Amino acid sequence: MDMRRAYRMLQIVASASKTEAALLDKTAAQLWSLWRQGLSILALDGDKVVGHAALVPLIPEQNWYEFGVVWVRPEYRHKDLRVALRLYKAMFEYHAEKYILATTTNLAAMVVGWRADMIPVTFSSLPPEVWRETCCCPANKTGAADGNNMAYCKLRERLSDGCFVRITQPTHQHLGTPSLITLPAIQPTTDVVIPNNNIRLLLSTTP
Repeated sequence: MDMRRAYRMLQIVASASKTEAALLDKTAAQLWSLWRQGLSILALDGDKVVGHAALVPLIPEQNWYEFGVVWVRPEYRHKDLRVALRLYKAMFEYHAEKYILATTTNLAAMVVGWRADMIPVTFSSLPPEVWRETCCCPANKTGAADGNNMAYCKLRERLSDGCFVRITQPTHQHLGTPSLITLPAIQPTTDVVIPNNNIRLLLSTTP
């Protein structure tokens, strides 16, 4: 793929990350760096970018990464979960050797994660240094006045509208298969299938 074209597509994702609360806020330059490392993936429908996902290094020297900046073009959402699901599964397959977690308060993301065989566990199941790195939300969101989100976060694992961490199957094995926790009731609606035979996924290593 032409590198200038890829960068323009990543600019679209970066713009979305600044306006959608559920996305990690990343600049085009940051996404470009992830792309060049093979840590970013794009979904295309013809020449149009319709989805994106990335692995953000948490503690790369210990092989820990956070799955995020998962974006699907609005007109492709709710009609067909396959775009997001393909992004999840492809990323986890390409990087099966990495320890991967994802945090979210978004029920739709929980549904896709469940379909991608992600496992919900407690934050305390994570190594302390990994927990510390991923719990970086500002105090006005967590309610931790002293900035210590590990000690207190009003959103953590709150069933009504809380923040939950999910991990991939290999990561679950690496951690010694910690117990699963209960997620909010997930009752996916029946998918309305739309044609998406033209959608293809691209990594930086894709010709």
